[in-house]
Amino acid sequence: MELRKGVRMTRFEQTEIFLIRHGETEWNVEERYQGRRDSPLTDRGCEQSKHYGLWLSKMVRKPDTVYSSPLGRARQTEAILRPFLNAPTTRWDDRLQEVDFGSWTGIQRADILTDPSNKHHGQGCSSTRFGSPDGESLDAALCRAASWLGELEGTVIAVTHGLICRVIEAAYVGRPKQAMEWSPLAHGTILHLKRGSAAHILL
Repeated sequence: MELRKGVRMTRFEQTEIFLIRHGETEWNVEERYQGRRDSPLTDRGCEQSKHYGLWLSKMVRKPDTVYSSPLGRARQTEAILRPFLNAPTTRWDDRLQEVDFGSWTGIQRADILTDPSNKHHGQGCSSTRFGSPDGESLDAALCRAASWLGELEGTVIAVTHGLICRVIEAAYVGRPKQAMEWSPLAHGTILHLKRGSAAHILL
């Protein structure tokens, strides 16, 4: 997926995309890996969701499409920000679900980092993101990110999750996976993808 000079931009590189990580959840506060399981938004997470909606209402006059992960925390975020948008009905897309952490789901990050059986033990937090023995692989996550991107047209808003946001970013800009630090998109940040480049907008 690496971009080269002189290569004609693909359709998804011509599309403008605003990626939103769901608001902060109770498990985020506890630093637990959530993956495909859920915990409710905190009060701070609800406020973040409102800020997303307010910012988008000023910066995006009328999106062509709104997408969301079907997981509960993304649905809760979408329900809070949607009243601020002049937008069509939301499309729920399984490809926007968070990376599946398998047996690590629900476990605190500190416990994973200090577990000697972890093959990434001692290598830092970002090294563990795709280290679960029975979780989703990076290649599989990149595949579904590219599949979703390939269907987009026009101006798109999507509510999704911290790690898959970064995977979508890598697929979009064509960054080699070896050069990517796999840390989740921070809460309160919108990832703006346009003309083959990415910008992190902190609200």
